Amino acid sequence: MDFLLSEDQKAVSDLVSSFLKGEVKAEVVRKAVQQVEEGGFLPETDRKLWQKFSELGVLGGLLPESLGGLGLGLLSASAVLEASSSPIHNLPIFQTLSAALLPLALLQADSESAGKKAVEAAARILSGKDFASGILLSQGEGLELQSVEGGIALSGEFFPVLGSETLKLFFVSLEGDEGTKLYLFDRDVQPEGAWHFEEESTVDLLRSYGALSFVEAKGVFLGELRDSDSSLTMLELSDCVLTAAELCGLGQAAVAMTLEYVKTREQFNRPVGTFQAIQHKLADMHLAVEQGLALTRFAARCFDEGDAQFESAAMAAKLFAAEHIPLVIEQAIQAHGGIGFTFEHDLHLYLRRAQAQAMVGNDPRELSQLLAVQYE
Repeated sequence: MDFLLSEDQKAVSDLVSSFLKGEVKAEVVRKAVQQVEEGGFLPETDRKLWQKFSELGVLGGLLPESLGGLGLGLLSASAVLEASSSPIHNLPIFQTLSAALLPLALLQADSESAGKKAVEAAARILSGKDFASGILLSQGEGLELQSVEGGIALSGEFFPVLGSETLKLFFVSLEGDEGTKLYLFDRDVQPEGAWHFEEESTVDLLRSYGALSFVEAKGVFLGELRDSDSSLTMLELSDCVLTAAELCGLGQAAVAMTLEYVKTREQFNRPVGTFQAIQHKLADMHLAVEQGLALTRFAARCFDEGDAQFESAAMAAKLFAAEHIPLVIEQAIQAHGGIGFTFEHDLHLYLRRAQAQAMVGNDPRELSQLLAVQYE
């Protein structure tokens, strides 16, 4: 199987990379970090910058061409995330693609009306106009449910939720005895007091997480997801791939930064990159990132082509990236010497992002156990 991106996917990747390098300024990133130090995240993402990014059209990569997308599938979304990690930023690219997976899973639903609602929801997210997030739940997890016309009224608290006060749409995938149903909660149509989001500080200084509380919030029924024989749902597995893709992108950025640094930093009148110990370290870092990329792209391609290996490939990609990429960035910090350990250098922001992303969704220990059971 070819692990290289197609020309179209490479063009998408290059477009994202060039846009971010040209538009994301160091002072904007540091302003966001300073805001966190002072007690909170920026009130909202730079909307002008986010809108400019949305207008590139790359967020529509998950949509089929018949719905106005690029028709490049999960591998295209993975390519976007790989390219979006340098420079590091607070644009909600990951959470947008992750949230869009939920309504897109209903495109093949039996109900035409459910499919239409799902497409409309996906279009709202991928247009960049509304920030969205989502969560996978099982009935009985401290939730209070009431059936209402067209959906449910839900009470409960969800944490951690990827988002901020700008969160507009929230998807709940609810697993029960009768299957998995997807509901959409729109903040704009909720009764007063039904929706409350409280931001919480985490290790990632540029990405907001928080607790979302519902008090009889009204959710619209979008459709029922197909049952899967897998240990994890298709949504969870797809999210594993997206998470692994972003982690690998962070690893790529760390390796590139380190390579440039050791070419110019001198010790004993020689560039430190000429020392064998540094060369071996960089080779190991590069190898770990390439292995993670190969696993991630293989998993994404399995999804796009309907390959039965998708379940194990997705879990392996997330597990490998979660275990190895934070270590790669730690090695990058060490290779930068004293400056790498300062707060002023951006490498710690990459490490924080990687450590937080490693714990998004399914715990790596759980994935390890599930994979071990498959290969007993």
